[in-house]
Amino acid sequence: KMVHEIMKLEQNDEYRVKTTQELLEKLYNMGLIQEKKNLKSVNRLTVSSFCRRRLPVIMVRLNMADNLKEAISLVQAGHVRVGTQPVSD
Repeated sequence: KMVHEIMKLEQNDEYRVKTTQELLEKLYNMGLIQEKKNLKSVNRLTVSSFCRRRLPVIMVRLNMADNLKEAISLVQAGHVRVGTQPVSD
């Protein structure tokens, strides 16, 4: 993992500090971590964390679709909007 490689660097290394800040900011903005404190929270991330953030999964969780297959087809057909923009990907 990238986190393990970053953690091997010295704590005050300029590259480590910059990369850590960017990574924490990105994951926080994506909603994958709750706080931007340190890399320990990033270590606990799993593939399923990313999968749960997909739009069709959220649609099923919010009862906007009965199942994942239906949610995927609604998104692919362009029947879903996020704000004013239709989503089709």
